[in-house]
Amino acid sequence: MFKLHQIEEVDKLLFINSHPIYKLKNGEVFSLEKDLPIKILDKVYEFYVYKDIIFYQENNLNNLYIKDGDKEKEIVGEFSLKGAFYSNDIYLYILGKKNNKKVIYILDYNNFDIIKIIDYNYFPESSMGNYCFYSWNYLVKCFDLLLESEKWQYTLPEGFTIFKQPQIVDDVLFFDSFKNGNEENFVVGLDIKTGEVLWQLLFKIPYKEQLLATTLNVTNNLCYGFWGKKFQIFDPISGDIMEEKIIPENINPYCNDIYDNKLWFVSGKYEECKFGYINLANNELELLQDFPQEDDEMFEVVYFQKKLYLRGVYNNILHIFE
Repeated sequence: MFKLHQIEEVDKLLFINSHPIYKLKNGEVFSLEKDLPIKILDKVYEFYVYKDIIFYQENNLNNLYIKDGDKEKEIVGEFSLKGAFYSNDIYLYILGKKNNKKVIYILDYNNFDIIKIIDYNYFPESSMGNYCFYSWNYLVKCFDLLLESEKWQYTLPEGFTIFKQPQIVDDVLFFDSFKNGNEENFVVGLDIKTGEVLWQLLFKIPYKEQLLATTLNVTNNLCYGFWGKKFQIFDPISGDIMEEKIIPENINPYCNDIYDNKLWFVSGKYEECKFGYINLANNELELLQDFPQEDDEMFEVVYFQKKLYLRGVYNNILHIFE
């Protein structure tokens, strides 16, 4: 792949329609259409995108603006998009304040009217059907969509802490956790309707086996992972490790993401920085490209519309490849 160009001071990168939009550290938001930046917003404090609709604020704990193409709507309130934001096809959930108390604003997704303001206890981070889910430390809770009633809760065995936000596939909510750093790794799959344990896995040091595949491929509901020299495939519905293989090259990635049926990764630092992908059609390493850096940088990776976007998390430089 060859580098098209780079953009500096990129604080956040999201995608809308068929092109990216990005926010600079000075608050300006640009749309990148046909590789030409077009300014679409000024002085934005924080923004999110859901189904091509932009939600943004000019100041924290202030009004919410919703931009849908050429249409724009202002919602009066003390919203905090930077605090927390989640959306599904029915409701929007936004953290905020009212009368000096921390609250959750619940908006109707169809017309963006505020339908409920509730005291902040548990903020939803995912949903499926009529259920939404919250996780923190050692606890997972399930609520109805309006957060009016708790359906179930699950508590990890003593000493374990949730490592990443739980994921959902079909009727299974699954996540991994660790105890005493990485001394023990506990992975569990729960029934989203009841919280019943469907399967669980426990791995201990010295690891002869460990779950590495936690990046979900929504096209086939399998998880993939490439860490160290090992590539792995995991079925989160059954709780079975389906396949493992050794990648002989000395790569050791630090991030995995799936786009276009490829497991993209970035590895190394300074002169050893590389990026590439494993083709999930044949599970073979097909791209490994040097990307040397002068400093200790790490990257977020997105592949979209035949272009690769690598944003530095420390220096905020966005590199675009084709």
